[in-house]
Amino acid sequence: MPLARTLWLWGRSMAAADQRDAAKARTLREAYVVAKAAVPKEYLSSPQNSAEGLFAVSDAVLDGRIAEASGDRKAAIEAFRRAVAAEDALAYDEPPAWYYPTRESLGGALLRDGRAEEAEKVFREDLAIHPRNPRSLYGLTLSLEAQKKTADAAWTRAQFDKAWKDADTKLRVEDL
Repeated sequence: MPLARTLWLWGRSMAAADQRDAAKARTLREAYVVAKAAVPKEYLSSPQNSAEGLFAVSDAVLDGRIAEASGDRKAAIEAFRRAVAAEDALAYDEPPAWYYPTRESLGGALLRDGRAEEAEKVFREDLAIHPRNPRSLYGLTLSLEAQKKTADAAWTRAQFDKAWKDADTKLRVEDL
């Protein structure tokens, strides 16, 4: 049960950050940290990865979301950089140990901060690892459009449209 409680508190803190309630998100993050301490260090989330390795990713993702909820873009970008490094440190596993590519969040944060050229590099890195990832295709499209690279943007937009054609939601940069 310690792991279930920890993940529940992490999810609640993420939800509070998504609702832009940074104070509540920080309070829930403190409870998450306390709960996380009760999870045995040797607990494995899979034969290849420990809970501690996954917590390195979850901590950084949560810090990034809370920083965004607080309006601190610089801290959010740094937290998402830590998330990418922590995700990269995880051992290969199928399905992946972390549930989504954290480069999506880093690229999105860079785009929201007006750093389209850096965002382009991050989305291209993700696409090298996760070919045809529609969320990264979308971010790459936006970063190319922001840089007025119209031919490349048109090509990636077509790739995104093809990959996203059956989706029932409209993707926004805030969703990355």
